[in-house]
Amino acid sequence: MTFKELSFKKKLEHIWEYYKVPIFGIIFVIAAGCSAAYAILKPKPVNYAGIAVFREHISQEQTDALTDELNLALGLDDMNTVTVTNFFFDETDPVFNVDMEQKFVTFLFSLQLNLISAPKSDMEVFVQSEYVAPLGDYCTQEELDAFDKKGMLLYCTDPQDNEEKPFAVYLNDSSVYRKNNIFTSSEEPACIAVVPVAGFEENSKAALRQILKSDA
Repeated sequence: MTFKELSFKKKLEHIWEYYKVPIFGIIFVIAAGCSAAYAILKPKPVNYAGIAVFREHISQEQTDALTDELNLALGLDDMNTVTVTNFFFDETDPVFNVDMEQKFVTFLFSLQLNLISAPKSDMEVFVQSEYVAPLGDYCTQEELDAFDKKGMLLYCTDPQDNEEKPFAVYLNDSSVYRKNNIFTSSEEPACIAVVPVAGFEENSKAALRQILKSDA
């Protein structure tokens, strides 16, 4: 009996018996192609402000919680979000540390970071490296005076003009950092500063103000 003479059911059985492997292959290729197309074409999240947590290791749960709380406070969503990136180090693994330093510099110079939170000694290096801007470019004088009154400002010499200026704010009173146990166990005080990225000035100011909010 030829294939043409078979019943419809028998034809299906014949096709399945002899061509099921190619059929599965075709289905897999189509599924993979659809998945790749979706990944390429779906809308990408917009980085509202990139926030670095430098030196101290934080878990993915802490990262997610900090992201969610700042997004909520700023009225953002998953498609227009703050991006928290952790740059931590392992004193037993110098190769890992070099890679992490390179990752940090890559993020910095690709303009993915707008705020850096770090221990005081690291922040002083960032100031001298001209990674961060004077706070006067982003905070009002009233805000600076209020921080100064509480002893919360980190003053450094501006390498541009050799003048002493406030460059960072200590995070002691930050409700959102304290709530998520970020830098709370650090022996050295931590602070936060602004990376000058053109076009993100207002985003940086808004994110900085939310991070520096205190329950006290």
